[in-house]
Amino acid sequence: MNLSKASLDPFKVFGLKRLFTRVESILLFFGIILFRVLSDLSYPIIWKVFSYENPFIYNPSLFSSIISWIFLLSYYPFILKIYYERSLSFYVAFFLILVSLIPISTMIMANQDY
Repeated sequence: MNLSKASLDPFKVFGLKRLFTRVESILLFFGIILFRVLSDLSYPIIWKVFSYENPFIYNPSLFSSIISWIFLLSYYPFILKIYYERSLSFYVAFFLILVSLIPISTMIMANQDY
């Protein structure tokens, strides 16, 4: 019986790498949702502090909320693709996408004129 070390790799035998990838994708999805919810909850506070500025308008509607969630969730496959590329430039791009995309989707939710 010739068992090589590669054939005894638990990641290949039990498919654990695929399972970890799925769990990581689900955690990333819920992390993005949590960040968005926290951003939505903090927007009225930011609006009150910076109410003298024009871009900070808080006039949400159900339609603008649905549009903003569709906007954010439509970018999830691209975010996931960038997340799984393991290099420094992709980590920077991932961070910049999250820092800009989620607040923009919150601003879309808060202004029904979009």
